Amino acid sequence: MEFSISDLVDSTAPVFLVILLLVVGIVSGSYPALIASRFLPADALKGQMKLERLGRIRRVLVVLQVAISILLVGCTTVVGRQLNLMTTKPLGFSPKDVFIVHRMDKLSDKGVAGAYQEAARSYHGVLKTTRTGHAFSNMIQTFADVRSNGTILNDVEILDGDLGLLETLGARLKSGRGFEREGDAKTSVLVNEALAEKLGWQAPQGKTLQLGSGSRKYTVIGVVRDFYFHSVHRSVKPAVMTLSPKSRRTRMLMVRIRPDDRAGAVRFLKEKWEELAPGEVFYSSFLEDDIDRQYREERRWFRIAGYATFIAVFIACLGAFGLTSLTVARRTKEIGIRKVLGAPTFGIISLLTREYVVLVGIAALIAWPATYFAAERWLRDFAYRVDPGLGTFLLGGALMLLMVLLAVSIQVTRAARANPVDALRYE
Repeated sequence: MEFSISDLVDSTAPVFLVILLLVVGIVSGSYPALIASRFLPADALKGQMKLERLGRIRRVLVVLQVAISILLVGCTTVVGRQLNLMTTKPLGFSPKDVFIVHRMDKLSDKGVAGAYQEAARSYHGVLKTTRTGHAFSNMIQTFADVRSNGTILNDVEILDGDLGLLETLGARLKSGRGFEREGDAKTSVLVNEALAEKLGWQAPQGKTLQLGSGSRKYTVIGVVRDFYFHSVHRSVKPAVMTLSPKSRRTRMLMVRIRPDDRAGAVRFLKEKWEELAPGEVFYSSFLEDDIDRQYREERRWFRIAGYATFIAVFIACLGAFGLTSLTVARRTKEIGIRKVLGAPTFGIISLLTREYVVLVGIAALIAWPATYFAAERWLRDFAYRVDPGLGTFLLGGALMLLMVLLAVSIQVTRAARANPVDALRYE
């Protein structure tokens, strides 16, 4: 079943979460209430409720709830760190302030594509322009086989554009030269570092290669430093950059605009489109937004894991709070006796919370292997991945220990500070 982020952030989400929290609170609070209602009122008033036979169930419930919470805290941390790694990793080029006008083939059909690009170049808020058939994201990609001296590389990425491709993208040359004249379209190509390494070229300039099934040989005139022309889910693939200034394959116009004139440049490009191609819909986007959309899946899982973690921690704290109330009721007279004998409040709190420290420790030992297994399974499809590390596991355990102790201490502190005479009085 397809699940969209909008399912979590639409107008009904807050109402759903409130209802869910109410249901969870009622259900989790009902258990201790039902157990307590089974005892005789006289025994309850005298503090003689016998809950020993429920101790095992109580411990299992607490361990299970806390283990699930630690698992979810760890998984949420891993997803968040991986998402941060992918969205902050340097791409090798500069997508910021690059505006894309799509469907340039519609202008080509009308014979006005060149006029539109020239008009874009003349606008004071435009720095560079290039026609290209590659979206430099996961949206549109082109592949071909590359042959060189008997070696064949399959599914090599083809990055086509005009003379301004490198400058508009902000990509950099490692060696050689870029495209300088339209005549290079028939004779020359650029390759990236990954392709040169794949073919074992130490000095790529002057090497020849063939694209696809064609017989034409192209000479390598330069090597472009590796950059990500798709998402960072994968490592940089071998790529060939070709010059295609007037091809119908170059269906996009990429425009690098001045940061202080984004709105003006976009408005001008739209108005010029409507002037030259009336009736044709103006489709556009910013390259940085297209790249950002590549990580919707990870953001979706991060939100889902975050909501699930919040609910699980809430349930675990409710369970610990409710079951602690039964423990305190069972040991009320013991607390009173210890107070009469001079036991400090802190000592009583430490005594009654010691059990929960052990239970959280057991829950952590159960949750940590599960967290590691889940993280490894999820991360194995990424070319660049975070190391879950010891801190990820300790974070979940420490957070749950703090939350459980906070929930337990509220009940225990109240009992430890009560008048011992009240605890020892018999009705």
